[in-house]
Amino acid sequence: MNQISIEEFEMLAVIEHERWSHWMLWLFSSHCGHDNDDGTYTIDASEVTRWKRQLATKYDDLSPNEQMSDKNEVAKTISAIGITIAGKRKE
Repeated sequence: MNQISIEEFEMLAVIEHERWSHWMLWLFSSHCGHDNDDGTYTIDASEVTRWKRQLATKYDDLSPNEQMSDKNEVAKTISAIGITIAGKRKE
């Protein structure tokens, strides 16, 4: 069984929070919805439809662009923890 150190675990938690924060920043600053007077946020129906489709779609069935988006996120993570695509640690 492979193990990671506490420091590596913490680094992954930081990366996950940064990924989530980036997503929330994009969501609330993009043109996919609008702020309401009561402090809530409404997401456009077209975005909800697209995201529900993506949620119900296996990775292999995603479009090439959607797969690339997922790969880009993974590349950020493995780069941050010092692993190359080939699975070797960076020197």
